[in-house]
Amino acid sequence: MFGFLARLSVFVKRRKSKKTHSQTETIPTKPLQPESKGPFGSLFALIIGIDAYEAPEITPLLGAVADAREMECYLTAKLRVPRMNIQTLLDGQATRSNIIKGIQELTDNPSITRNDPILIFYAGHGTEAPSPKGWEAEQSKIEMIVPQDYRATKDGKRVRCIPDRTIGILLQQLANAKGNNITVILDCCHSGSGTRDGFRRVRSVEANEDIPDDLDIEIWGTSEGKRAKIPAEFKYHGSASHVLLAACASNQSAMENNCRGVFTQALLDTITTLGVENLTYASLIKHLPDLPG
Repeated sequence: MFGFLARLSVFVKRRKSKKTHSQTETIPTKPLQPESKGPFGSLFALIIGIDAYEAPEITPLLGAVADAREMECYLTAKLRVPRMNIQTLLDGQATRSNIIKGIQELTDNPSITRNDPILIFYAGHGTEAPSPKGWEAEQSKIEMIVPQDYRATKDGKRVRCIPDRTIGILLQQLANAKGNNITVILDCCHSGSGTRDGFRRVRSVEANEDIPDDLDIEIWGTSEGKRAKIPAEFKYHGSASHVLLAACASNQSAMENNCRGVFTQALLDTITTLGVENLTYASLIKHLPDLPG
């Protein structure tokens, strides 16, 4: 399901809006199946879902944990991925340090051989903030995912969101170690317009803070990391490190409705209905329905 030839960034079609993809990259047309070690037994996954945030002022979500569990169920029940190959972080488990550690553990996992398929799935809030001084960025703002303990104080320091720069470097390190057969699915948005209306909610929060220019320097503070230009919307600079499937572009909203993420539900419904063995990334995008937001 998660093999690919070239890096792809995809933003799902919205009502009254055309599907878009990076104009400089080609949509892979190979089947969405792993190539190594037979059908799905060699797939490894990190699955993250956050509904309940530690900070009381952050609007709780209703469907992110359900999305994560449904993704895990799809992998184990439908694709028969071994449970030991999947790490799942839900709510209080999905702290900032655990999310970063989870990606690093994929890099260090001796059971993962080069070009084994790797899936990283995140459902929860996203946000954006002005790009810190000294961070060379394509846009004036950076995008971030929001860990469960965001705004908490630990060891005398305020817990921050996880910026696209940090995730990009972690994914590049993972690709260097394990090959670029990596798929990242983000069911969140970064417009900072988190709202709720009954069972309809937007997966974003307002950051309202300046990001320290040395945030996560221990991760990106190599000569390569210091030179890295921060790409827009979680796209890693000039690299074929991973495929990104995102719920929306930076000016759109990732919605949840009736206690499920609209994007994740549509994605899994499409794959289940058509059969993963019959799909490529290009055909998957083509068959996804128009989504609100």
